[in-house]
Amino acid sequence: MRRSARVKKEKKPKPAQGKHSSLKHKTGADVAGLEVYGLLDKSINAAAYHRIITDKKKRPVDYEYLYVNAAFEKFTGLKRENVIGNCVRKLIPGIEKDSAGWIKNFGAVALKGGEWRAEYRSEALKKWYSVMSYCPRHGYFIAIFEDVTDRKLAEERIKEQKNSLNTTLRSIGDAVIAADAHGRVTFMNPVAEKLTGYREKEAAGLRLEEVFRIINEQTGKKAESPVAKVLKKGVIVGLANHTVLISKTGKKIPIEDSGAPIKDDKGRITGVVLVFHDVTEKREAQRLVEESEQRYRLLYKGVNDAMFVTELFGRRPGGFLEVNDEACRSLGYTRKELLNMTIPDIAPPESVRIAPKMIRAIITGKTVAAEVEHIKKDGTIFPVELKLSSASYGGRAVMIGLARDITKFKATERRLELEKIYSETREEIWMDVLTPRVKMENLVKKVLERVAAAIGAGMACFLESGENGLEAVVKWKAKGYKPDKDIEECSLERIIEGGGRETAAGKMPLVVPCSYADKEKGVFVYLPGGKRTEWQRQESMLANEAARILSRVFARRAAEELVAESEERYRELVNNANDAVFVNLLDKGRAGRLIEVNPAACRITHRKKEELLNLTPAGIVSEESLADFSRIGSELARKGKAVYETTIKTPSGQLIEAEINSHVFMYRGERAVLSIMRDITERKRFEKQLEESEEKFRMLSEQSLLGIGILQDGLFKYFNDAFLKMLGYTRGEVVSMRPWQFAEIVHPEDREMVIEQTKKRLSQESDAMTNYSFRIITKGVQVKWLEIYSKNIIYNGKTAEMFTQADITDMMNIREELERAVISLKKSNEELERFAYVASHDLQEPLRMVSSYVQLLERRYKDKLDADAAEFISYAVEGAGRMQRLIKDLLAYSRLGTKEKKSEQVDTQKLVDAALNNLLAALSEKKAVIKKGRLPVVKGDEGQLLQLFQNLIGNAIKFAKKDEACIIEIRAEAKEGEVVFSVKDNGIGIPPEYREKIFVVFQRLHAGFEYGGTGIGLAICKRVVENHGGSIRVESETGRGAEFIFTLPEK
Repeated sequence: MRRSARVKKEKKPKPAQGKHSSLKHKTGADVAGLEVYGLLDKSINAAAYHRIITDKKKRPVDYEYLYVNAAFEKFTGLKRENVIGNCVRKLIPGIEKDSAGWIKNFGAVALKGGEWRAEYRSEALKKWYSVMSYCPRHGYFIAIFEDVTDRKLAEERIKEQKNSLNTTLRSIGDAVIAADAHGRVTFMNPVAEKLTGYREKEAAGLRLEEVFRIINEQTGKKAESPVAKVLKKGVIVGLANHTVLISKTGKKIPIEDSGAPIKDDKGRITGVVLVFHDVTEKREAQRLVEESEQRYRLLYKGVNDAMFVTELFGRRPGGFLEVNDEACRSLGYTRKELLNMTIPDIAPPESVRIAPKMIRAIITGKTVAAEVEHIKKDGTIFPVELKLSSASYGGRAVMIGLARDITKFKATERRLELEKIYSETREEIWMDVLTPRVKMENLVKKVLERVAAAIGAGMACFLESGENGLEAVVKWKAKGYKPDKDIEECSLERIIEGGGRETAAGKMPLVVPCSYADKEKGVFVYLPGGKRTEWQRQESMLANEAARILSRVFARRAAEELVAESEERYRELVNNANDAVFVNLLDKGRAGRLIEVNPAACRITHRKKEELLNLTPAGIVSEESLADFSRIGSELARKGKAVYETTIKTPSGQLIEAEINSHVFMYRGERAVLSIMRDITERKRFEKQLEESEEKFRMLSEQSLLGIGILQDGLFKYFNDAFLKMLGYTRGEVVSMRPWQFAEIVHPEDREMVIEQTKKRLSQESDAMTNYSFRIITKGVQVKWLEIYSKNIIYNGKTAEMFTQADITDMMNIREELERAVISLKKSNEELERFAYVASHDLQEPLRMVSSYVQLLERRYKDKLDADAAEFISYAVEGAGRMQRLIKDLLAYSRLGTKEKKSEQVDTQKLVDAALNNLLAALSEKKAVIKKGRLPVVKGDEGQLLQLFQNLIGNAIKFAKKDEACIIEIRAEAKEGEVVFSVKDNGIGIPPEYREKIFVVFQRLHAGFEYGGTGIGLAICKRVVENHGGSIRVESETGRGAEFIFTLPEK
């Protein structure tokens, strides 16, 4: 089998001298490109037609300009007569070293087909341009150039703006998350990372709902996504109240703020940005202040009497929400028991019947008083004086009741006697309580001593509640008191643990709890002195009253601590706020001097605190903003609040744009205004940039060669001159054009498709881009092809369609011509394959007849013929045999192109064994050594693959060296979804210049008498591999063997 054949040198066509008129000097191949020249002349972009020039190894080394259009002259500044017929290396010296690889890339297009697109910057032309090349036929290519300088400059400006914005967003104090138009995270600043628990790299590409998970705090249900709301409405939206963010770790964080759309310079929404911050501390401070105020009111308003708070409406009308110690004591229930009860549970039927009338009265805001009866836990009914009023508690409408036990008023003598005996003691206790700056420990000691002495106790103790239980902090013993042998001072703790039962000496202890706000502060324990064993009722009442007085003191001091803590938290929030906070008094409806400012106010106004406190709000604004202050003052007086924008002027004259939110409130008994100011200078700058960006869009649109328009409510709201030029209508005609009129200019064959595309786009909720091509009939009755890109946008607050269209008539005409050429070429190839098959099949029958009769002559007349005749007959037989083998191989080759390939799992291990078995005789003759690796299973036609391996192994046997043992290695390796096979030998090898030619039909490297074969075997191998979607090549040098490498699809 031949490895190569001499290749005839191709004649280089003479260079063209001019335009079409000079084509008489061109070769037949160049004249065939006349149609291409006509197409290039129609193109509005710079275009050139070239022929690739290769070296002996068929590698591209240069290319010749065969034709350029007028746009090419305008684009490059080169005259056509100086370009056509010249090679690029002559026109542009050193181009072969350019990093763009022009010759290499254009050569790949011309020799292998396909397209090549790229964008480059020309310093000589001072332009950015795009280049697109394709192959109209083998060895030639067309290059089309387009000026894209404006687009590249716009992209660079947008990139700079994005970098500036990115730096700003990472430095602000609020959390910021940005997402694209599909709701996927593109940016997070450090504050957002801290709150969500996600790192920016970790969150990038995730849907915003996965990172920014929010629920309604009250219902626990998933909150509406702000992304969907922003993308749908296209405006800034605020998050719903009671929104809670769930971080990556599951932590729940209350947040507030807003989301806004991100729009490009054409006003299209390209994403959304969320700005939010943690309001945990703010809400906790509000809650503590509210609770402090509510408890203060509830615990100290009428605290001498039983007090309770009940629901007015809701699930449990009349149910107790809060009770004080006196209510528990007077009714005999624990606080826990009362909170599970309602008013009818403690009142007889007669008292319950008047309840509706009293409730109706308090709903109107009145305070109602009446004498009713209550029932104690032991069933005792006692009279009370009841006062009822309505209030708000925890956001609910409630009823507050004060119940005074008037049993003692009805038993006047007992009360007078009690006051006579113990009035002095009580007064002394109150004097002790009202003494300023007295320590609680000393106060408890004094009260304990006075009460114990007044009721005649022998021993007394105050046990305080601590971490280790009750601990005695104050102890007292009457002078001369000697406890019984089984009673010791330490036994007081045991008495408490025993539930107040009598001691072993038969003495009943008096145990009085001291608590406030449902917290047990401690207990007073008294043991009777002398021989007494029990306590009188009046003595118990005095001890309890003293405990209640101390409870009030404990509660008041705790409330003072809560208020101080609340004030401290308020100060901390204000001082650490990023926004400026001002408080100024109102003097006869006008803004008075500032009385409080935070550090942010000093920072934003560039003034010290002492300076600000000597000014009024009017003293920090610019002269131009003073005129608005009378209007703002009127709005504050009328509504109690105002939100406005103004300009702050610093001492240096710098102007700062600010947004101020003001509220009127009471400050230490005077009307004042709380103002929160935010610096919006940057926001104003961004708004100005946005306006400038919109103006740039209008300028670019008017200068664009593409048709651009906006369609809303069936009418054209905007279109540029290029759009009018494509349609051939005037501006007035397009403005008045209705949808049905526009449909009429669409080509009848494309009209239904365009209507369906329009309906489909209008039904989409997203702003996804749609693209399609169709024909129109212009006003001048000219048919044009248009390619349109459209998407839904928000225009003037409403949904609209923005479209960009290009005239692709020339491109579509070129495409139709190419498609016709491809169909013609395919038909020609099919006819050639059928001819090869029929010709080779029909030639075998005559050859068999010739061969048979020549062999018959040899057998019958062998003895009658001389030596020359016998030799001639042997030549004829041998020639017929070679001809039959040639036809057989040619038939097999043609069948590979016509026979349908089977697709099945093929074990190449078994396949190679079968091929070796078929070649066993030749292997034995050459004493060949086979080295075979592990071969995989592949997908393909078993018969064709057997022929492939058998031809390659047979080729290695045939071209083995005569003086050296034949060694054949067969290997395989899986790589990226395919298997790379290798069949390597140590034979005579192939010269490098014939590596490609040996795969061509009938190409032989050696004479037939030296090495047998038909010159088709390797061509069959190449066709089998290509039929299976693979490729084959050979690596070899003369005298060093050959390695055939080919790829097949993996199973």
